[in-house]
Amino acid sequence: MVATKVAKKVSEHNGYKFLEWVWQTGPGCFELVRHTLEPYGVFLRDLTLWEFTQWANECPEQMTLYPAH
Repeated sequence: MVATKVAKKVSEHNGYKFLEWVWQTGPGCFELVRHTLEPYGVFLRDLTLWEFTQWANECPEQMTLYPAH
């Protein structure tokens, strides 16, 4: 399966803006990529469907969902 972008979130944390993308990498498997101006730079983490749902419900007003192709 080719990774497909399913969501993005733009927000602020500790005074730094960050952009998070979630890609679906397989059935029920997701990957979170965070780009930030914080000293840590890029953050990458695998998510289960349940973790993705929790991430999506944290701040839904800051999130954009992309339709499935």
